[in-house]
Amino acid sequence: MQTLRLLRDGEIIPGEYRKLFPRVYSALPDGPPFAYLMEFFGDKYTRLSDYLFRGINPTPAEVIINPLLGKVFDLFKIRHDVLLPDPKAIYIDRVAGRLRKAARLSARFQSIATSASIVINSAEYSLYGSYLDAIVPEISSFQPRFASFVHGDMHPGNIFFKGEGDTLELRLIDPKSWIWGDYMFDVGKLLHYTMVTGPREDGNSVELHVVEDQNPPRVEYEIHLSERAQTAVEMTMARLQEFAESNGDVNFQRRLNLSLASNLLGLCENRLNPEHPLEDNAILYYCEGLRYLRQVAEGL
Repeated sequence: MQTLRLLRDGEIIPGEYRKLFPRVYSALPDGPPFAYLMEFFGDKYTRLSDYLFRGINPTPAEVIINPLLGKVFDLFKIRHDVLLPDPKAIYIDRVAGRLRKAARLSARFQSIATSASIVINSAEYSLYGSYLDAIVPEISSFQPRFASFVHGDMHPGNIFFKGEGDTLELRLIDPKSWIWGDYMFDVGKLLHYTMVTGPREDGNSVELHVVEDQNPPRVEYEIHLSERAQTAVEMTMARLQEFAESNGDVNFQRRLNLSLASNLLGLCENRLNPEHPLEDNAILYYCEGLRYLRQVAEGL
């Protein structure tokens, strides 16, 4: 709420980018209850997650995704003269802390996440801590070259658009208060949702089978991406490579895998909310996050 106000009405980012964020008209920040009155989008804007996974809006993906990504990556061009982002704090600490909390919330999840090994789609993986132990001594090699603007929660549920092509207008909601950091965190948010979270939670297009009473436990799953989501992934990867290469970001693929691992593994705690636990979702995100984490460790 306060970050939205700063981004829309302050001078933190250049004026041409402020209109990407909705205006906050009034707020009660000292609650509970906490509340604010924000600009109403109504039926004019489409949420990107609804477009990708629920078929809302018939416009072809290329006509929407390409200009949308252009605006998102333009935000990452905004730099700030601050200390370089710390990849350990951004990615590694997030994984270890949140998984420990998640294991305390669900005995079922704990049996998966604390097992010495786990079989995921017929491949055997070690405990996540072993991969972290391999990555941490080499963490300086993940250092971003610059600090850029970051939204902090750049997933398709927080992205709204209307129009298409050159007329496309974009609105972003729920930014985190960090404002500056590693742009790859936002890219990881966008991609993990498009490739994993959205198909599971919005598209209902993930087949999942968990065998817990086996040593090691076994998890089998298949993720079916919609054509729109697949197009969005391909276009995002192409735009990322172009942006990284033009900015001399030579270790972008390694940081992308670490960002995907961190974002997916960091979701597990949230999906185990005691009031409405989604244990299967948490297990899926753990497995996908572990897959990326091993890629990072083995890539070293």
